[in-house]
Amino acid sequence: MDFYTTVYRGHTIEDEIEIEVHCVYHKEDDDIEIVSSINTFTEQPIELTPDERNSAITYVLDEMNDAIPF
Repeated sequence: MDFYTTVYRGHTIEDEIEIEVHCVYHKEDDDIEIVSSINTFTEQPIELTPDERNSAITYVLDEMNDAIPF
């Protein structure tokens, strides 16, 4: 299952970076893999910080929880 989210890095408009993160949930392993993270302004790959990785994975978990019918 593929998920996409956007993470923002920076403290002001001048240094803000928008990062598109592509994640895949592997049901057989019950694992979330970050496949790519791209700076949308330059279209170049970018390394995520631990906080950014955590934010992307939290988003995927939230989306999965919303998709589970109760």
